[in-house]
Amino acid sequence: MVKVMCKKRIVILAIILFVVTVSSAILIFSIKACKESLTYDEKVETFIKENPLLNQGQIVFIGDSITAKYKLNNHYKELNLKTYNRGISGDTTTWLLSRLQTSLFDIAPSKIVLMIGTNDINYGKSVQEIADSYKSILQLIQQKLPTAKTWCVSIIPQNTKYSKNALYNNAIICETNQKIQTLASFFGYEYVDLYSSLIDDNGFLNSRYSTDGLHINSQGYNVWTHIMKNLLI
Repeated sequence: MVKVMCKKRIVILAIILFVVTVSSAILIFSIKACKESLTYDEKVETFIKENPLLNQGQIVFIGDSITAKYKLNNHYKELNLKTYNRGISGDTTTWLLSRLQTSLFDIAPSKIVLMIGTNDINYGKSVQEIADSYKSILQLIQQKLPTAKTWCVSIIPQNTKYSKNALYNNAIICETNQKIQTLASFFGYEYVDLYSSLIDDNGFLNSRYSTDGLHINSQGYNVWTHIMKNLLI
């Protein structure tokens, strides 16, 4: 009888443990999903709330969804400085310009990695429009954080998996990247040519580095990390 009771208790405890484990996993997943589903303004508000808790003089990656999906802590944990991700999905040069104070200047990083422009092209902005906004971004960075080291990362190529206009878009991207390189040099910043490391033999975003033809996957981020890590040390 005692053995039967013990077995029942073990089974009950196992069930309780299983329920707690599953519930915790669901809660964690829900929180993560909630964070990823935040609107643009909500994401900016999250940054504002985080700012007082963060250290100044660190490294900030700022940009659109390609940056937002970058798991910085997994790639740069051995660096002496902390890395903060200030990417927002769907961002453009114009919108990023409007949030520089809360997303960048309020935490005064010593190193900045900027990648922006993909969505501008997808929204049909001209090369000159993008260049003008990009120039304004760099002007503000130089004005507000004159000693910060800044890397201007090229817009990455696209693949026809994402859009039938990829061939046209890539031509615009190349032209825009030339403008970005010129602007980076003008302001004394360094241009990072990630574009060339991600293209295939046909001039499109290599499918090994992407699943949708627009964003990069873990292998794509490894390429970016390999390039940036030596620069950030």
